[in-house]
Amino acid sequence: MPPRKYLKAFVTLFLSFGVFYLASFTRPSQTAQTVLLRKHATPDEVAARPAAPPAPPVVLDAYGFDQGVFAPVNHVIQRGESFAEILAGYGVSYEATMQAAEAARPVLDVRRLRAGKALRVYRDPADSLAARFLVYEKDAVNYVVFDLGAPVLVTDKVRPVEIRQKAVGG
Repeated sequence: MPPRKYLKAFVTLFLSFGVFYLASFTRPSQTAQTVLLRKHATPDEVAARPAAPPAPPVVLDAYGFDQGVFAPVNHVIQRGESFAEILAGYGVSYEATMQAAEAARPVLDVRRLRAGKALRVYRDPADSLAARFLVYEKDAVNYVVFDLGAPVLVTDKVRPVEIRQKAVGG
């Protein structure tokens, strides 16, 4: 074999060894990104991919809570039942109950909850026994939302009302 053939084989071997040697010093993420950037999907491959399932629609109840997240429970206030007794039955600590009563003072006196009225209790998704939110309807339009997280927050809310006037002629 003439020396040129040896030189060509030597150069090819040297270059391939150099590429592998340099590639061993690159970070794996760089190599993966390079490979991903070089791979182009054909239109047929894109069409063959399964479509992502649509996200389920978010359904809100009358108070604005996601029905798919919270498990609401209706609680009817019994005669002689206190605010602390109600919340203790839903796993709320005495400290959180006292904080909620204090925070509600400007909008609602919790000592005057009426027997026969309904409370809506929203249980925490992480702990199915503990209450996370509590809603008390003062009347048909006004309601109070107790956020029993840390810190305890109380919000006085008004339900949107649409007033329609109709005229009767004769």
